Amino acid sequence: IYNGDEQPLGAWPGTSMSLDASSGLYFLPFASTNSEYKIIFNDNDGNDHNQTPGSGSEGYTYQNLGIYTTGGLLPAPEAGKEIIYFKKPSSGWDKVYAYIYDTESDDKPLKEWDWADYTNDKFGTEMHPVADDIYYVNIPTPGKSSWRVMFNNGKRDQEKLQLPPENESGYEYRNLGFYSDKGLFKMEDPNLDKITDYDIIVYSETVQTTEITSDSTSKVYTDGEWKDAWKSFLKVTPANP
Repeated sequence: IYNGDEQPLGAWPGTSMSLDASSGLYFLPFASTNSEYKIIFNDNDGNDHNQTPGSGSEGYTYQNLGIYTTGGLLPAPEAGKEIIYFKKPSSGWDKVYAYIYDTESDDKPLKEWDWADYTNDKFGTEMHPVADDIYYVNIPTPGKSSWRVMFNNGKRDQEKLQLPPENESGYEYRNLGFYSDKGLFKMEDPNLDKITDYDIIVYSETVQTTEITSDSTSKVYTDGEWKDAWKSFLKVTPANP
């Protein structure tokens, strides 16, 4: 990350990010004072390193809580709408549909999913592909805590795939939520805005390492104490660094 000569994560290749194994996302909290930062991701593999954006590019525009892929920053919601993202599993998901239902009413903010009637093509609202098997869909109305989210591949019988699995309740709804076959990645915990002077960036790539390193010097406040950033930070309480 840089802005001119300012490099808050150190000189190239920067600071190692940490893998959240449940979602496949890499994350990094860091102290931030500059909204003009540019971000370049790389695998720190010497002269044979991979990076995005490519060599010669100035970098992606920085955004706190932004989710990045090899294609850049994921789309923001359209004006007056909310948005959710989904990373599809590796096989059987040529298309992705999202369905949202309300546990307290008959409201359905997206299209209907009629899993009982095999004569129609009602699978919910088709999501849009971005990069790295990540999809998104805009939600036309403000979300509710009583909403639940489900995903399916738009097929029937033996070819049907859905998440959560059949006979399970949908995932908790969250605007800007990032979902995978592990459920909702709670990067945007409501308490994150209580952390003083810390921002978070998140990155996803198609090919991932299974190794989680602990060499990061970044800190995050969780479970009542400051910890290395590679440790879980899904339960955050306010404190000053």
